[in-house]
Amino acid sequence: MKAYFHAEGFLGVVCAPEVLPAWFQRQCPGVTLGHCFGRELEPYQPSPAPVVGGPDDWIPDYPPQDEE
Repeated sequence: MKAYFHAEGFLGVVCAPEVLPAWFQRQCPGVTLGHCFGRELEPYQPSPAPVVGGPDDWIPDYPPQDEE
């Protein structure tokens, strides 16, 4: 990590990764620093999607609306 930065309400870091992806090296030759945010620095741990209509479903049931 080289520095912190603030972008549109989010705190990020400027870092110098040991290995840059090949696509990044082709797209930005000579660039060795990258801007990262917290989620990009965490190890990726996928979780199963909730069952639709199950207790963990985030879509609420709305009561019917009377049209006037």
